[in-house]
Amino acid sequence: MLNSRFTISGKKSFGFVFSLDAAMAVILLLVLMATVANKPDLGGTAFPRAQLNQLIDDSITTMENTGYLLEVLDTNTLDDAALEINSRLSSDLPGTVDINVQITQYTLNLSTCRISRDFEGCFLEGGTVISSSGSAIPSNRAILHGQRIFAKRQQNADCNLSYGAELEAVEEERLDSIMFSDYYGPLYFQEGGLEVTFDVNVTPDTEISCDENVSVQLSVTVPGGFRVPVDVIEVMDISGSMSECAVAEGTAIVEDQNTLGGGNYNFFTGHTNWTALTQFEITNLDAFDVFLEWETACDFFGCTKMYIEAPDGTLYGYYGGTPGDGCYISPTLFNIQDNVYFAVPDTLSQNGTWVVWGWNNDPSIDVNLTVKIIEEPISKLEAMQEVGKQFIDHADWTANDDTGLVSFNDASKLEQPLTSNRTAVKNKINVLKAGGATAIGEGIYEATNELIFSPRADEETLDFQVLLSDGQTNTGRSSSGAAQDAADNNIIIFTVGLGTKINETELQNIADLTGGQYYYAKDQNALEEAYDLIAQAIQSIAGDANVVIPLIPDINIIESGGAEIVDQNMVFDVNNLEGGQTWTATYILNLPCSNANTCDSDAISFPGDGAYFEYEDDAGYHRIDFNVQVTIPFLTRDLTVDIFTGEITGPDDIYLDVNVANIADLNTPSTTLNFYEDFVGGTLLASRTVNALCGGESVGCVNSEQIFNAVNITREGVIVAVVNEDGSMSECPGNNEDVVNCYGGSVPQYYVVDYYVWRN
Repeated sequence: MLNSRFTISGKKSFGFVFSLDAAMAVILLLVLMATVANKPDLGGTAFPRAQLNQLIDDSITTMENTGYLLEVLDTNTLDDAALEINSRLSSDLPGTVDINVQITQYTLNLSTCRISRDFEGCFLEGGTVISSSGSAIPSNRAILHGQRIFAKRQQNADCNLSYGAELEAVEEERLDSIMFSDYYGPLYFQEGGLEVTFDVNVTPDTEISCDENVSVQLSVTVPGGFRVPVDVIEVMDISGSMSECAVAEGTAIVEDQNTLGGGNYNFFTGHTNWTALTQFEITNLDAFDVFLEWETACDFFGCTKMYIEAPDGTLYGYYGGTPGDGCYISPTLFNIQDNVYFAVPDTLSQNGTWVVWGWNNDPSIDVNLTVKIIEEPISKLEAMQEVGKQFIDHADWTANDDTGLVSFNDASKLEQPLTSNRTAVKNKINVLKAGGATAIGEGIYEATNELIFSPRADEETLDFQVLLSDGQTNTGRSSSGAAQDAADNNIIIFTVGLGTKINETELQNIADLTGGQYYYAKDQNALEEAYDLIAQAIQSIAGDANVVIPLIPDINIIESGGAEIVDQNMVFDVNNLEGGQTWTATYILNLPCSNANTCDSDAISFPGDGAYFEYEDDAGYHRIDFNVQVTIPFLTRDLTVDIFTGEITGPDDIYLDVNVANIADLNTPSTTLNFYEDFVGGTLLASRTVNALCGGESVGCVNSEQIFNAVNITREGVIVAVVNEDGSMSECPGNNEDVVNCYGGSVPQYYVVDYYVWRN
């Protein structure tokens, strides 16, 4: 018999009979019963079973007539239903039998059933679900077998308004399972010992609207300097060329005069057509410099040649010899340096007119000519000694800093081990003598050994070398290998090139390998400036201090104020502040209306929680939290969409009621509400225009929401409503979508309950 009782899930009911096309019902019944009739009967005649048959039939009939079977099928999974039916049947039968209950579910495919009119067409195998409960059916027992056939509909069509919330709950559970690591900075900070004063100024200072720029000015004032102790060794070149003249300080009488040399060269007559580049008067016996510098590069033969003619007609330089035993740098015949330099001593000075002559066979080469009157010529060695002693006396060194001296020519020598006695280092500098070759690498190795491996080495200090040379390595181990060795031992090397014969590539490479800096000094003035910059750089490195400002994720940095962005933090390099000095920086941020991290904020604090000032001294690293904050009211813009009712009136005929609201402070312009199938950007099902809506800060706001009644959707399934889809309006994300699942008309389902009984 075809039982067509129906019960609503979760509710007891007597059910009702649904209507199918009469002819179709007969077909379905016939094909289904024919299939059941064709199943093999596992029963036999091995034992009398009339009474057992009657018991089984009475029990199943009672369960069927009272609606128990349909209710069990309607309110349970198939596994649970099979278990319940097995349990109920077992309670009605004697304990000497075993039972197995199987439930087979068939979903009717009505369209194919109308065409095929057979079982395979009406009940596709892909839609069959089988569940069983009880002992395995034995193959060596006589089996009593029976079955019941049921048909019921699924529950009525519905719109699941909580569908979106269910999806969000699943997503939140997934996200909660992901581990996030926050940046908290180094773990080796001690509590700060300085009395630091902080100040914060914010513009605008009354309220901030999202998408508006905010200017934040921070100030930090400390009562005294702070930094770790340093060990510094001066590494000085004392090769033979250091005895040559350096470009000395003096007063220019001819300065940066543009000249144009022109001439020709004949193998038999030599250089002809020399040009008088400039002339000047000497009225006393002061020494003077003549400095010629090229503005245009010259080739092998093209560089300008130069000589000087004294008032008595004596020629000095390229064309006529040297100025005797005075301080003198001689150009060579094939000079391709960047400049030529004469330093004429006062012993050769004569009152009268001096003339500088030049020759060049390439008139396109421009040069600048400078003549200086100097008090006294000075050698490169003397210039290095003078500046080196000034460096030792630099005002920023402290009693905890040690200095030392290494010299190098053919070999290296530790002239003065590390010491806090400044006078001892300067005395060693005073007695240096020039001579020999240039072993830059050996000098670096010698200084590294003193800084790292000597009894005076201190692991708590920062180590530096300051290396000066006027040439390039021509003996000893390579400077690159020595520099890498220093870098491996955390030593920073600053290099200085003095004069015109240096190998800048070599000195630059040494500095680069160790994290230092290279400086070029063409004269004594530049040398003093370079050493002063190096002293300041060492103070800066040793006095490392920073201001760290945590950033709200996904904000826009309009002006960083010089900060570096590290691990979602703005890190300002403060460096060493002397007592009473104030560090100040200004940065500009923009907090977009579309930033989910600020949408729930009624106010924003600057510089924000977790901001701190960090510094290092001889006691270690210290951290002081910002104790000043400015909190400004924050205004946002936020649209939400909510599907609050849904009705299915027929197949693919759905009506939704939707509310779009502005739940934040700022007004919103007109936008669009779209409805899609399955996902945003899927098949567009409907579209509506959302009017401009006022925000909570708008005076007399009454139009902050808009209700769309009975939006007709001609598609069943998952429907997504989205407002401001293109993001053309900058506003808070996250509430712009709502999802509903409207599933369609009733579908009949068919069940076969098979039961097998045998003696145990």
